[in-house]
Formats: sequence, structure tokens, C-alpha cells
Amino acid sequence: MHDAQDEPRGPPPPPEMEDRFDHSEAIRRLQRCINDLVSLLALPASWGGSESVRIANTLADALLGMLHLDLVYLRLNEPSAGSFIEIVRSALEVLDGQQSLYSAELTLAEARGNEYRSLIQLYKALGGGWQLEANTQTAQAGHP
Repeated sequence: MHDAQDEPRGPPPPPEMEDRFDHSEAIRRLQRCINDLVSLLALPASWGGSESVRIANTLADALLGMLHLDLVYLRLNEPSAGSFIEIVRSALEVLDGQQSLYSAELTLAEARGNEYRSLIQLYKALGGGWQLEANTQTAQAGHP
């Protein structure tokens, strides 16, 4: 998927402005559209044996990102239950989710850093081995 800033909005310029039209940008935009279409077509392969709600959630997330929408609303008929599945996704929900993910990743990185610092402190408290290495290197230097 790609950022909204990467993609120009609106129709291509009229023929009289054709000489100023950026063909390379149009090609990049077309490539992004094809990539998005292929990604969308590949979604059903990941749905095998999944519940309808999971499928609807995945589709809503994909459409929201690919089409750069502010809101996605899906209402699907659930034949087995004789009811409807309604899914609403907003860009704000996605941003909130990403913020939560980044916060969790930062917390994990801090925890790993604390774990490594604790291991180093434990290693130092148990003698560290640095003294032994220094003596071994000095002894090896003096004895060929």
C-alpha cells in the first residue's frame, strides 16, 4: 500500500497541457493501482475457512488503505445466520491502531534494553570476565 501524498488526485490534464504532463508520474500511479488490484485479488486466498466477520474486517481494512478513504461501511448478508454483518472503518481508527502498535513496540524495545542492561550488571557482579581476558592477553603477549 502507499501514502496518499504519493498519488495525484483528479483526472489527467487536458490535451492542450499534454506537453507539460508528467508521463513518469502517470506510469508510477498506474503501477501502484495495479499492485493494489493484485493485492485485493489475492485477499480471498487468505480467507480460506475464515469466519465472515474476519473476511469483512480484512476487506474493509484493505479498501480503506488502498482507496485512501476516510470511512468504509460494509453491510453483508450472512446467509447461515439469516442476518447482516455491518463493518465500519475510519482512517482515525487505523491511525489509532498504528499509534498503539508503535507504542507497544517502543515499550518492547525499552524492556529488551533493560533486560540486556540487567544481564550486563549481573555479568559484572559475577566477575565480568574482563579481568580474565586482560590477563590472558597480557600473558599471551609475553609468551610467544
